[in-house]
Amino acid sequence: MTEVERRIMAQSPKTEDSSPATALDGTALGNEAYVSAKVFDLEVRKIFRATWMLAGFAHEVPDAGDILPATIGGIPMILVRGRDGEIRAFHNVCIHRGMPLADKPCRKQAFITCPYHLWSYDLEGRVRSRPHFFGGGQHDISENGRDDVRLEAIRCDSWYDLVFVNLDGRAEPLADFLSPLADRLSHYDLNSLNWSHDVDYDIASNWKLIAENHIDALHIFGVHPALNKFADQATRPCTEAFGQLFFGCYSFSDPEEGRGLGMPHFPGLSAKASQEAPWFYLFPNVMGQIYPDQLLIIQLIPESYERTRERLQFYFVGDAAHDDAFEEGRRQAFKTFTDVLAEDIPVCEALQRGRASEGFTGGVLSPFWDKATFELAERVRERLG
Repeated sequence: MTEVERRIMAQSPKTEDSSPATALDGTALGNEAYVSAKVFDLEVRKIFRATWMLAGFAHEVPDAGDILPATIGGIPMILVRGRDGEIRAFHNVCIHRGMPLADKPCRKQAFITCPYHLWSYDLEGRVRSRPHFFGGGQHDISENGRDDVRLEAIRCDSWYDLVFVNLDGRAEPLADFLSPLADRLSHYDLNSLNWSHDVDYDIASNWKLIAENHIDALHIFGVHPALNKFADQATRPCTEAFGQLFFGCYSFSDPEEGRGLGMPHFPGLSAKASQEAPWFYLFPNVMGQIYPDQLLIIQLIPESYERTRERLQFYFVGDAAHDDAFEEGRRQAFKTFTDVLAEDIPVCEALQRGRASEGFTGGVLSPFWDKATFELAERVRERLG
């Protein structure tokens, strides 16, 4: 174990006046986990490339021949919709000389073509044409594609609209990875959803701080006054940890525009579920929130130890995703979440700046509210250890 890994793994001891009633044994992660390029490199190798990562969305490659560049764990890749309807992932590099194959989304391409020497591959990654490969005018052409000469594939699987990749190919089946979340959302008919729109944020914060903030149910009363008015802190539960899944669900008495009012609800919801709002975080890069009429998925794309891209995808039930009759409802839902993000992002960026202080050594954690924060730190320690 390197010195960096030892420092990440170390937990600060309880202070003398700590007790089971006031603090948890151990702490969250110390500063180095958030401000070190070496730690981030470890996370790339031992977390991002070693588990399932949300790489993109099926609606971004709706038709055969659609190509979407993405970068996960520092690895450039492309998501490609094949003629058989399957979405595949390949390393975004021609096997001839290492030229990137695509630098922007492409629609309905017959082939994947390298812009350097014009090698072309079919949508399953097999080489179809290598112009002048054996000399001037001596082309290598394979009508059906050559299985022995093909793009390097990346393990890829989908769940509803979400497309996941596993770079090292050794993770458990995606269904097993997702089962704790799928079980808890089983009463929501996710097949009834349609994608509506998206928005991106570039945040000057470590990805873990954004995840920690998402599962921190205690900050609502101090940071989100409108959300606290909708569901008071005194009635709000904490986030619970279930392995790689962090999950919570609060209840509300009266829906409001943007949160369950004026839009079609999931079909078959019980009266109880129609007044509930689950939130979740699937380690390491999927966050979400559900109301009776919508789903928000947030994809975290860690780009460095101090910068994270956040992609929000909005889904609504049936025609509500695009029908003009529900335009105001969509606008209210969009405003609801972007208002919350406008309050959260400065907090996450301030937390990042705070990690420069030697006065913080991992925190003194609430035994009720901070259990999930501690467990998230444990997931990181387990992976890096």
